[in-house]
Amino acid sequence: MTNDQIVQWQCDKCGGDIAGSQGYLSVDMPAVNLAERARQEREIHPDPSGAGGPGLTPDTTGQPQKVQWRVYHSACDPDSGSMSYSIDVAEIAVPSRVLAWTLHFMDTKDWIRHTDWTSFVRARTGVDLRQERT
Repeated sequence: MTNDQIVQWQCDKCGGDIAGSQGYLSVDMPAVNLAERARQEREIHPDPSGAGGPGLTPDTTGQPQKVQWRVYHSACDPDSGSMSYSIDVAEIAVPSRVLAWTLHFMDTKDWIRHTDWTSFVRARTGVDLRQERT
């Protein structure tokens, strides 16, 4: 993918392409907050069993699973009106904007570490520096 290519986002519900301002990327903030509380609890009271904390399931490394980002048409979102952090597709339609949002998260949103942003971006854009360095 070159920098001038459009990132084509597909709706997680209907599978259709999302153009312009017809949809958004979103993450469930109550779930992110729960993940942060679970992390704080693990620091205070480590669990040798590897359980992820209240409401969280550990992954294969024993760490809690990351809260998943989703992409929806505005009309397809099953949780429309929920407490989500959302980015309009038009705001993240080219690789340079994906990078800009990633840098914004790294600089200002400590909660991003509780989400699957990195793997989500790799999977949805096809960009993976690990493969490009070989």
